[in-house]
Amino acid sequence: MSKISQKQELQHKLTPQQILQAKILQLTAINLEQRILSEVESNPALELEEVEQDVVNEEVEVADNDSDEISELDDKDEETDFDWEEILGDPDEYEHPHSDQKEKVDMPLHVAKTITDSIMEQLNDLNLSDIDLEIAEQIVGNLDEHGYLTIEPILISDRMKVEEDAVLSVMKKIRHLDPPGLASQTIRECLLAQLKVFGDNSISTVILDQHFEDFTQRRYEKIINNIGCSKDKFNEAINVISQLNPHPGEGIDYGDKDFVIPDVCVEERDGDWVVILNDSSLPEVKVNKSYKNMLLEHSKDKEVTKFVNQKIESAEWFIDAINQRKATIINVVDAIIKHQILYFNSEKRQLTPMVLKDVADQIGVDVSTVSRVTNGRFVQLPWEIKELKSFFTESILMKDGSEVSNSVVKNRLREIINDEDKMCPLGDEELMKILKKEGYEVARRTVSKYRDELKLPVARLRKNI
Repeated sequence: MSKISQKQELQHKLTPQQILQAKILQLTAINLEQRILSEVESNPALELEEVEQDVVNEEVEVADNDSDEISELDDKDEETDFDWEEILGDPDEYEHPHSDQKEKVDMPLHVAKTITDSIMEQLNDLNLSDIDLEIAEQIVGNLDEHGYLTIEPILISDRMKVEEDAVLSVMKKIRHLDPPGLASQTIRECLLAQLKVFGDNSISTVILDQHFEDFTQRRYEKIINNIGCSKDKFNEAINVISQLNPHPGEGIDYGDKDFVIPDVCVEERDGDWVVILNDSSLPEVKVNKSYKNMLLEHSKDKEVTKFVNQKIESAEWFIDAINQRKATIINVVDAIIKHQILYFNSEKRQLTPMVLKDVADQIGVDVSTVSRVTNGRFVQLPWEIKELKSFFTESILMKDGSEVSNSVVKNRLREIINDEDKMCPLGDEELMKILKKEGYEVARRTVSKYRDELKLPVARLRKNI
């Protein structure tokens, strides 16, 4: 028999206005611009601010003055003697006047050559068939940022209804173009292609072709015994391999790329740090006055009044959310600067332990608000562009009871590993002992974690012979 029960609980629900503010807050400048334009299209009560007429008149006046000055110069042309050698020798200082008024022609902008253009030009020189060139476009279009093919060749063959061997053949041709190694599926394949292009070192090829796993695990003694070469010859071969590029696609223009656009700029002015929101390109919006007038004109029509009120209220909420976003971002960044004053005011750039709650408590907002502001948002500093969330670090206890940021420990760990004897690299246990001797209270698993975060391999893989 079912039992009817009653319970009382307290729930906190966000209002529609708070939900809107939270959504607007986490938008980057580019996404916010798109959201503003979309909102203007969907809400007739919202409109873009127009350029004030005074500004336009001022620009026209400046243009007229420029025309008068040009006329005065034209009148003086006959009285002026030109030294052509002097003019041509310093083109930045002089401009050649043109007496004839000609229609202004817009010159085409220079278009940078992409990797697709370069590869296709090289393949055209090989007199490939049209179908092979189409296959090549599909291959290059699926290369990742490192230059590797990210999908299986069979998928390209299925899509284009050609044999997989045809795709593999074009991939092989691309791997031996400039830069060599592109369109490889594995690093081994990439390095072997480069060896073939740059001049084959027989021992280097044997190492990569037949002993690649031992090579990646640095089992050098085992390889030397299997190949039967001297240590000097082996070191020479390793030196050749070390000069190859495992990421042949890096630094190449593949076409459209994503660039980091900082949402905030921090500048030092008169000894103080000033936070500036990078929103100058954002369109200004306001409530449409004609919609407000409609309330007066149709005050007796309840349906019209209700509809107009909803649109106006929605527009006001949207404008308020944008203003709230600006104020919150500035407050959060300002609080970060105050917490990380050692980073901003010293050349060591040393971070102080700080968590989201520290900033949230200082400016009186929820931790989730600080998280929305810092996640995926970048700040332009005088010396670099930095992600806001990178300012938040855990604390590590020192022997004397003080605390330091874990970034300090990571930097020290990197220094120790860089300075170690590569013939006998230090294990995590030994690294822990060195750090403890210097006063850092860390466990071995913490050292392993930090080493992994620094992308530093284990001792066995850092060993040289």
